[in-house]
Amino acid sequence: LMYTDDEIPMVKSGTNLAESLMEITQKGLGMTTVVDSSNILLGVFTDGDLRRALSTSPDFQSVLIDSVMSQNGISVKSSMLAAEATSIMEENKISSLVITDSESKVEGVLHLMELLRSGLA
Repeated sequence: LMYTDDEIPMVKSGTNLAESLMEITQKGLGMTTVVDSSNILLGVFTDGDLRRALSTSPDFQSVLIDSVMSQNGISVKSSMLAAEATSIMEENKISSLVITDSESKVEGVLHLMELLRSGLA
């Protein structure tokens, strides 16, 4: 059910906002993960974060994703059942959920549309 490997919207820490927006557009999930060089999750950047960033009129080429991402986004471990993940998404009113391994490396992204298609949501 989750997006994996090259399907995961992912940018490295230090990426500028313009490049990050391109990743969001290319992957089509309305968000991107922000990771370090070992793919450890540092944060997420969503459409909502973009709206908040626009209120400060940033220069998309010079603003780094680190300064506008949500550092304490919700993520779950890959051992969690899809039904539990769905409940977390519903409770928190989010459409994407980052899936990590036990070391917080990004393994995938679960999106509400896939859950709806599968009948879990």
